[in-house]
Amino acid sequence: PGLAADLLAWNPMWPIVSFAQAIFLDNRVPAWSTLAYPAIVAAAFLALGFVAFRRLSGEIVDEL
Repeated sequence: PGLAADLLAWNPMWPIVSFAQAIFLDNRVPAWSTLAYPAIVAAAFLALGFVAFRRLSGEIVDEL
């Protein structure tokens, strides 16, 4: 494993893709805990988007 593998480990889609590959190609169900990192990243972006929406909601109407 080189630099590309190290960078790929930080991609939140990689655990989801490897989870699907294990199910469909290896015919096994991996541990659900492998999806914790993508779930945390998704929750963080959801919270960030909610904060941005609440803060900018008054100006959104003007932009539309």
